[in-house]
This record gives sequence, C-alpha cells and structure tokens, in this order.
Amino acid sequence: TGIGSGFIISSDGVVVTNYHVIDGATSGTVTFSNGVKCSIDYVLGYAKPKNFGDKDFAVLKINATNLPTATIGDSDKVKAGDKVVAIGNPLGIQNVVSEGIVSKVWSPSEQPYPGLIQITAPISPGNSGGPLFNMYGEVIGINTFQYVDGQNLNFALPSNWLKSVDTSLKMTLKDVYQKEKGGTQQNSNVPILLSPEEGEPIISSSGRTITFKWSNITGVNQYYLWIGRGLSGDDSSKIFGQQLSVNQYTL
Repeated sequence: TGIGSGFIISSDGVVVTNYHVIDGATSGTVTFSNGVKCSIDYVLGYAKPKNFGDKDFAVLKINATNLPTATIGDSDKVKAGDKVVAIGNPLGIQNVVSEGIVSKVWSPSEQPYPGLIQITAPISPGNSGGPLFNMYGEVIGINTFQYVDGQNLNFALPSNWLKSVDTSLKMTLKDVYQKEKGGTQQNSNVPILLSPEEGEPIISSSGRTITFKWSNITGVNQYYLWIGRGLSGDDSSKIFGQQLSVNQYTL
C-alpha cells in the first residue's frame, strides 16, 4: 500500500478511491488539499479487481462534516474526442491537474479493457482513485492505471460503475484485510519495507544508488526483491527481481 487519490461524494465524509490504493492496509488517512488529515473510519463498500480493467473501487467513510462534494456525471454519455481533466497526486505531488481528451471508449465486450475510458490526460502512480472531470465539472471516470509499455495510454473506470458497489458493509480496514488476505497484518510473516519510506517515489538517475531494506523475519533465510513500474504488480511492469539471503539490497 502507499499513496493514492480520491474525491468526496457526500458532505458527511464519504470518499471514493480505487480498491488497490487500500489493498493490504489496516489503517489509512485521507489528506485534504489544505493539509487537514482524517483517519479512515470505515470501508462502506468495495469492488476488488481480479484483472486490469475490472471494477476497482473503495468507498470510504471519514469523520467529517460540511465537506465540498464532487458531482457525478453520466459516463454513458462520454465519447471519443471529449475534453477531460484529471486531478490527483502523481508520485505524491499533491493537487496536480492534467488535461487531455478521451481517445477511446472501449465497448462493454471489447477486450482487454471492456467498458473503460482511455484518455490522453497524463496520469502516474499516485493518481489512482482520483477524479476524471468533463468540461461541465462532473466526474465521469475514476483514474486507475496507465499502460507502462506504451506512450500516454491512460485508463479510467466509468463513473456509472460506482452504482453497482454495495455501500452497506461498514467494515474497518482491518476487517477488509482479514477477509481478503486471511489473518491480520500484524501476525503475517510478511517483511515490512523500511527504506525507501512508504510513498517515496523511486526515480532512477545516473550515478545514484538506492538501498532497499526490509524487516527481518525470524526463521526466514530467503527473500525475493521485486521492483516494477507503477502500481500494477504484474510481470509486464517488472524491471528487477532477485532472490536474496539478506534483508537489504543496493541498486
């Protein structure tokens, strides 16, 4: 887990983001543009994706009132050539606005991304869960991923898909973790990344070395370090992978 984006749909503190933003977390914080932070109290509902292009939503509840809200538009009216604006926190840089057009609306049966909205408005890791606006100021998509092996191939989930999410669950992040992962994060034998810090963008540059260090797990003598582009975590984004007998590695 790390950083992401989101938007408010109810003045009493209901926030929408991508499920993969909260995946694996047992606690989390929503930070507003003015720096105010609120802990996530509940997950009201979520849709966990099995593959790229699947529904990928989390509807969160924070303890706040009188919040400004985004207006949800009708994503069925979106067509290629429409101007759009994406807002989010790419690489942790807050409140970044990018603009572009809808380059393609995938049909519901078209593979591999049925129903998705493809856009030229640039997005990066950290934009996940942020709103995609039309020129009327309505949210018509949820920015979700970019295709890292191409140029400016960015994708948003249609806003109308939100209607199918059951928002009556009222689960804590720990509840969601236990349901989806089994057990609790505290007692699982999963190393915790110590450096670089969580949410810190990893940007390579000539002559610079980066040391990755993670917590040592008693009784474990082999680790596997995997590094990839973006947030997908699949082999298409892999740039490094190696089995190690120690709990740190320098690139």
